[in-house]
Amino acid sequence: MKSTATDSSSAQWLAHIADMLGAEASGMLTLHPDGSHSLIANGHSESAIAEYRDHYSRLDPLPSLLAERPDGRAIVLDTTRHPAYLAQRELSNDYLRPRGIDHVIATQWRQPDGTLRVVGIQRFHGSEPFSIALGKEFDRLIHHWRIGNVIPSPDGFAARTGDSRRHCDIAAQLSLPLVVVDCRLIIAWANPAAREELSSAWTALFNKRT
Repeated sequence: MKSTATDSSSAQWLAHIADMLGAEASGMLTLHPDGSHSLIANGHSESAIAEYRDHYSRLDPLPSLLAERPDGRAIVLDTTRHPAYLAQRELSNDYLRPRGIDHVIATQWRQPDGTLRVVGIQRFHGSEPFSIALGKEFDRLIHHWRIGNVIPSPDGFAARTGDSRRHCDIAAQLSLPLVVVDCRLIIAWANPAAREELSSAWTALFNKRT
């Protein structure tokens, strides 16, 4: 479990981002390695938070949808139309619809200790859907926040794994294309700028041509 101070800091950060993105609510569902989870939320009543944590969280397809995305990349969902949400009638009819939660933007990443964190910003009924531009902005904010939060305390610093993860987070934000390749020029890691680069040399590298 994270400390209360850390949870409070996370809640304040989420509220700030929700305000920047023009959302009415924000929430962090923290899934722990043992399968348990905790919830931080703003914009919901205590009873709504308890209902989600104790019952509806198990019906939410968000974690499985995020599992198909690269760590730290945002996904923008219309919960009134997405097939995964339409399939969960109890969640939609008894929790999302009564509270007017029509649009969700979210991302996830795995902490160095293995804890999987899922962050969501919700926009209530009556608002315009989140745009791709807002998704990209959320990507940028998540990467920025991760850099400050993946650094372990000095007494628990396990050196290489934490360091490596932090450097990758920083590299992921750079507009300069960067890749890590093996001796056969097979890409082991690439930042978003490299994946979006359209020049012939980069295309050849990603297509594994010489």
